[in-house]
Amino acid sequence: LGHAPVYYTVSTVLYGLSALSVPAIMAAVCGDLFGPRLAATGLGCVTVFMGVGQVLGPVLSGVLADAMGTFSPVYMLTAALTLVAAGIVIWRFRDQGTH
Repeated sequence: LGHAPVYYTVSTVLYGLSALSVPAIMAAVCGDLFGPRLAATGLGCVTVFMGVGQVLGPVLSGVLADAMGTFSPVYMLTAALTLVAAGIVIWRFRDQGTH
């Protein structure tokens, strides 16, 4: 879009709003999936796996980028994994309909 500081500011605000919504969404999903009794346990498991991904993701991405000389394979792998995850979610919940 551009290199003016306003673009970076808008981009950062939009990223922050979207990234900060993830914990709230995950808490609601855990409540829906596991019920009130196990919601905290489910959210704890989700948080552990998100933490592992946040630690390993940048390290493995850096190793792959160094080996390939570019971040393009990292972006392609991330896109592919996102599509796989979306497919799993669609497959898992296809018969449940909406609430």
